[in-house]
Order: sequence, then structure tokens, then C-alpha cells
Amino acid sequence: MPHLSEEFSLTEHNGMATLAYSGELGTDFEIAGQWRAGQVARAWEAAVRASFTGIRAEAGRRPRRGAGHA
Repeated sequence: MPHLSEEFSLTEHNGMATLAYSGELGTDFEIAGQWRAGQVARAWEAAVRASFTGIRAEAGRRPRRGAGHA
């Protein structure tokens, strides 16, 4: 049975936040399903990477607490 699970994890250590992603994609239809899953996974991983790039840019643009801002 096809399935997809994803986890986004946000942690903080010494004032720095870390956002991590992991996922699993399961398929049916043996080789054909595995081939298609590879196509889908590449596109989805590229979308997640692009999203993280935007998040990183926005986070870097915002003032940090304790850096002279209220």
C-alpha cells in the first residue's frame, strides 16, 4: 500500500533554532512504483529545499532578540 510520512522538527540550542525534515515514501507496483516514487521524491525534495532556503533567508533578515532590539 502506498504511503507517505513526513516530519518537520524545530529545536533550539544556545539561542539558535534548527529546522530539520525527514520523510518516507512507500509504493506499490514493484519496479514501476519504485521508478515513479523516485520521480515524485526528487520533485518533492526540491520543493522542501526551496522552502527551507526561503525560511533561512527570512530568518536571517529578522532582528534577533538581545541584539539591540526590543
